[in-house]
Amino acid sequence: MRKCPLLQTRDVDTGVKIEMDLLIQEARPDDAEAIVDIFNPIIKAGIYTVFDAPFTVEA
Repeated sequence: MRKCPLLQTRDVDTGVKIEMDLLIQEARPDDAEAIVDIFNPIIKAGIYTVFDAPFTVEA
């Protein structure tokens, strides 16, 4: 796991500045099912992704 620099953004409704630390962990094969469960609804919606086909745990 590695810590990335402080992330700064603003709340879209209030404009309040938000600061947070971001931790990134490399994905492992055991994470595949959870990742697919997160990605596929986003892909299906077709709005916030460049992917046009769903993933499977195997691929």
